[in-house]
Amino acid sequence: MIKYNKKKILIDKEKNDLNRTDSSLYNISVEECQILCGLLPDHISDIARIIHQNPQHIFEFFTICRQNMNQRAAAVFFGYKTHASISSHFNQILGSLSNDFVPIYIGSSAFTRTDIQRNTPDLFKKLFPGVVGIIDGIYLFCQKSKCFELQKKTSSEHKKRNLIKILGVRFANGRWIHDIFDERTDEFIGDRGFRNVDNERFTVRIPPSLAKDQVQLSTQDANTTRKITKLRSCIERGFGRLKKWRIIGTVIDNNLISKVDSLLRILSAIDNNYFESLFAPADSDEQDVEFIKHREVISNILQNLPTTLQWITRQVHEIVDFIPALTLETIRDYGLGDYALKLAIPYLQHATAICVKTHKSKQYSNVIKVEGIKSRYSKKSAPKHHIVFLQFDNDNWENDYTLSSDYDSDYESLLNIKCINSYCSCKSGARTLYCNIKDVPIPGYRAKSIILQQNITDLQPFNQHRREQKSNKDDIHDTNEDESSSDEFLEDNRRKKKRTY
Repeated sequence: MIKYNKKKILIDKEKNDLNRTDSSLYNISVEECQILCGLLPDHISDIARIIHQNPQHIFEFFTICRQNMNQRAAAVFFGYKTHASISSHFNQILGSLSNDFVPIYIGSSAFTRTDIQRNTPDLFKKLFPGVVGIIDGIYLFCQKSKCFELQKKTSSEHKKRNLIKILGVRFANGRWIHDIFDERTDEFIGDRGFRNVDNERFTVRIPPSLAKDQVQLSTQDANTTRKITKLRSCIERGFGRLKKWRIIGTVIDNNLISKVDSLLRILSAIDNNYFESLFAPADSDEQDVEFIKHREVISNILQNLPTTLQWITRQVHEIVDFIPALTLETIRDYGLGDYALKLAIPYLQHATAICVKTHKSKQYSNVIKVEGIKSRYSKKSAPKHHIVFLQFDNDNWENDYTLSSDYDSDYESLLNIKCINSYCSCKSGARTLYCNIKDVPIPGYRAKSIILQQNITDLQPFNQHRREQKSNKDDIHDTNEDESSSDEFLEDNRRKKKRTY
């Protein structure tokens, strides 16, 4: 029975029910525990053994972090009379984890330099020998405070919101750290936001930028950018996994701003110890290194095509047969990867929605040109349109005049992509190296390809439908004109008759 007492709603229960903890660690299933707090019961027991605290209080702490519960809601959920108990348990577990748990699994006391060198993947060692980790920043949005000083410190002109900027550092093996070793030889991979880092204990390797009056990166710089992007992708996914803890992934309460640093260390230590690494060594790493080292030194033969080439205009559906049948393994070897494969579908839809022109070379039967491609990020009313050149070699073609690729025959057994090349007039379009991510299943890719070929690349039914619509509109317009002209003729006759009488 619900009773109304002033502005509060009180639930009429017995005293024993108020003291009972309904959502207890001991009366829920393993799946329910993982959904609520993001951890398994075994993980909670292990943490309780390390910090010597009540497992139920640990369960409450991580449930609040996972679900971003306020203290009053948590008190009702766990069956406490007041929220003071929840506040006491939260602060107690926060302090114990910071003092006893975090130093074991994160920071300089948890790793030695020997551990770093031993656990660094071969992909890092061979591509960037001096790199030991990845560094990047992340935005955590917070409430707008009534305190003017805090407002000023958290206000961002760039994001137009109040936020906290956090700097995150990960080892190459995917583990979080909160301190950097004092070694001048240490190198970290970062983005262009670290280009002004100077006089520090470490060096940040960033992607090359365009120089003044330069419109496109060289092939070498574009390939370096692609290598850095490939290796630093794990820290972006790491931030995404941290933000699944909604206490930091949503708008942070102002009362928690002073505790954000401790919370991030705790959640990163949990990530290091109980979650799967986001950069696990694979059996294909050695092959990937050979692939990358070979691709980054070859020249882009399509970049210097003669300007005197003659082109034949072709419709999109007329060049479908031009592209040879490629297996999924071949496409991955070329370097598209999982992300680019998924992105190819909306990009193709984007390309068909704009005015794209396709041409086939008269001189080289294995080269086509696509004009009118624009960036998906462009917001200008008149964006810059790029030109894309594609090369596919097919042994069944009768034309002997084909553009040959500059590949070493020793790699023919390793690379089944030696007959594929591309060039774009965009900033990084001269690269010959792409982001190769293997062993990532892509369900339904073959079916999606068939649908795209039938529904998107074949524009004849669409164009026929548009022509029919236009002709119907013209007929309606002509009919209206005839009706209006006849009405005017009758009206003139009436006026003449009136004047006659």
